[in-house]
Amino acid sequence: MGERDIEITFLGLNADGRPAWILWNPLEPHLIGLLTQGRLGYNFEQRTSLGVYMHENISLGRLSKALMA
Repeated sequence: MGERDIEITFLGLNADGRPAWILWNPLEPHLIGLLTQGRLGYNFEQRTSLGVYMHENISLGRLSKALMA
């Protein structure tokens, strides 16, 4: 995505029966976040040194822009 090297791995269906993926950096390796498909969009959980950020019902375009920043 953008100039970042991000791998996306499909995990299967979560407990709610919705698809889930992890996003990670293969060069470090470093977990970037967990992406799940929600009812109105996608949910992205991102763990940082400042805490956990949960982005709910976002589009893939918005997620892509956030990851390129």
